[in-house]
Amino acid sequence: MNMIRDYEIVKYQPDFKKEVVELQRHLWSPDPELNTAYLEWKHECNPYLQPPLIYLALYGKNVVGMRSMFGIRWECGIPAKTVSGVCPDDLVIASGHRNRGLIVNIMRAAFEDLEKKGYQYVYSLSAGRITRLGSLAMGWRSAGSMQPQHWHSRRAEYFQRVRKFAGKTRFLRRFADRLPCRHWVERQQNLHELCNPEGMHSRTIGSRIVVEKAARAGEMAELVSRIDYDGRIRHVRDKEYLSWRFRNPLHRYLFLYWIEKDLEGYLVLQQYVSEISLSKVRVNIVDWEATSQRVRAGLLRAAIHLRPFADLNIWTATLGNETKNLLRDVGFAPVQEGQEGAGVDQEQPCLLVRSIRADVPEAAWSLENRRLPDISDWDIRMIYSMQG
Repeated sequence: MNMIRDYEIVKYQPDFKKEVVELQRHLWSPDPELNTAYLEWKHECNPYLQPPLIYLALYGKNVVGMRSMFGIRWECGIPAKTVSGVCPDDLVIASGHRNRGLIVNIMRAAFEDLEKKGYQYVYSLSAGRITRLGSLAMGWRSAGSMQPQHWHSRRAEYFQRVRKFAGKTRFLRRFADRLPCRHWVERQQNLHELCNPEGMHSRTIGSRIVVEKAARAGEMAELVSRIDYDGRIRHVRDKEYLSWRFRNPLHRYLFLYWIEKDLEGYLVLQQYVSEISLSKVRVNIVDWEATSQRVRAGLLRAAIHLRPFADLNIWTATLGNETKNLLRDVGFAPVQEGQEGAGVDQEQPCLLVRSIRADVPEAAWSLENRRLPDISDWDIRMIYSMQG
């Protein structure tokens, strides 16, 4: 596909599967079986892109670099029209081959291939600071920050203050990892334990809210179709997408449903499974829909009372003012880049977009008259990205 000195850029074939799984121990997880399941789910079972689009750097016959594209399907406009697209992801270079220009060459080969296939744009839905800086230098544009906010229980805030104080105190620094706060945080790990203490499949809160481990994909899709749509760019959330999306083997999900005669709202919590994830105790609100503000507020309050979360996060950039006020009222606050949460530094993920063709001016980057580099023309939820 493309040659640079000592390296060859090629497209993925099933024969490379074992090597890709091994290479991704640097990024996905140290468990080859979990990596295999993730590769199969994300790429071999993706409902919008077949066969998989994965670009590999070979050194001799060895896979030493990778950048994948996963398929997406936006809807936008009134009446809504759908547009298929791709998001670059899974970037990893083996340690002995970094700083040799492989990233640029992999992406150059990928863009050449994507243009031949008729794609117009690529999207990065959770770019952190390092990815953002490198991408902007390659012609990407930022539509803006996802404006993450987080909520901590009072107990979690107290333990974080204690640990921070111990880490800054010379005499106590060596004992920081032995403090009770560390062990309390570690006990917050399994989100599914909140479903039912006796191990049942569901749990009820009050008379309306049911907590379950499984996605009711059909009912969730039907609810989305009932709620008024303003035409902003968002991912299609039909039964096919939701059924696939919540099978991500690197994540654990918990679903809160508000049920009357029909499903009137849902809130989805997510947690990381991999041993090398940023934080296994961080919990994200990745999707949240309701037919009324009363239902929306009830789901949120039920979620934060499930347990004293160490770190509960949500993206707020495209939420309405009423919903932002609700988050503020229950104690959510903006995340500052570099701020510690659940023991790790937090980032400000951004939405990045890029035209495949270099000769298309930024002013023309649009879908159905919605400007791609303008965050106000988007309805973004964490579930659209692989961070959720």
